[in-house]
Amino acid sequence: MSSPISAVSQMLERNQALFVGKRLLVCGTLEDDYPRQLAELASSLTVFTTDYCYYRSQQATLGDAILFDHQLGGAPRFDALLLLMPKAKAEAQYLLAMMAPLLESGAIKPVIHSTFAAAGEPSGAAQAHALMESNQHIG
Repeated sequence: MSSPISAVSQMLERNQALFVGKRLLVCGTLEDDYPRQLAELASSLTVFTTDYCYYRSQQATLGDAILFDHQLGGAPRFDALLLLMPKAKAEAQYLLAMMAPLLESGAIKPVIHSTFAAAGEPSGAAQAHALMESNQHIG
């Protein structure tokens, strides 16, 4: 019998094709063991968390692939970033601050599906909403 997975992991499960063959960085904390399944999909997986209990619970399975607190500095290049935003504002700011050097150095390259003009007909906002509603976007 498989263990239950969280609502976030269920959403990731439905979109798992996005992670196949990627060098994936998961930043934050999942409420379950879903990183084990992500490790099977991705070509490489690194999990970065600020939650020490989660770090310890996943360390036996993920080994060196799970990093805690400030250890992210020497991380390799990634094709994909899964940023799990925490509810606590201070922790969210910390995670974003840890991601900034990786984005600046090119270690993480964001995928930008489309850009839209702020003015014009139809408006960029309307075009962006239409794209989101079509569910044809990535990034």
